[in-house]
Amino acid sequence: MKKQFLIIILILISAYCAMAQTSGEFAVPLSDPAKRGKLRANLNYGSITVKGTARKDVLVKYSSVEDKKRDHDHDRDDNKNKNNTSASKEGLKKISGGTMDLEVTENDNAVRVKSDSWSNKLNLEIEVPSGFDLNVSTYNDGDLMISGIQGELEIKNYN
Repeated sequence: MKKQFLIIILILISAYCAMAQTSGEFAVPLSDPAKRGKLRANLNYGSITVKGTARKDVLVKYSSVEDKKRDHDHDRDDNKNKNNTSASKEGLKKISGGTMDLEVTENDNAVRVKSDSWSNKLNLEIEVPSGFDLNVSTYNDGDLMISGIQGELEIKNYN
C-alpha cells in the first residue's frame, strides 16, 4: 500500500514538472540530410524566427510568453478598486493554467512545426539548413523573422 501511494505521488510530481516547463529546445534529425528539405511552421498565437545555418538537422527552440496586456489590465483594475473596500482584491493572485501545445514532425525531410493554441502565446526560434524551403505563418500577435535562407519562401502573417 505504501509503495502504491509513493508511486502515485512520484507520477503526479513528474506530471506537474512536465506541465510547468515553459521553454526548451530539441533537435529534429532529417531522413536524408544530403537532400533538400522543407519547413512548414504554423502558430495561432506568437512569433516565429527562422535562421539558415550549416546544420544537418533542424533545431527548434520554444518559449511560452506571459500575456503582458492582460497582466497590465489586471493591475490597473487592482489600482482602481483599492479605494473601494467592498471590492478589494487584496491577496488575490493570477494563476496561469494550461499546457503548451506544440507539435513537431518530420517525414522525408519535410519538418512540420505547429501549435493550435489560441490562448498560449509561443515564441519559436528554428534553425534549419540554409537550403531549406519555407512555408511559415502566424495569426495573432506575432512577428516573422527569416534570415540566411536560400530556398523558396512562402510567408504569411495575419493580425
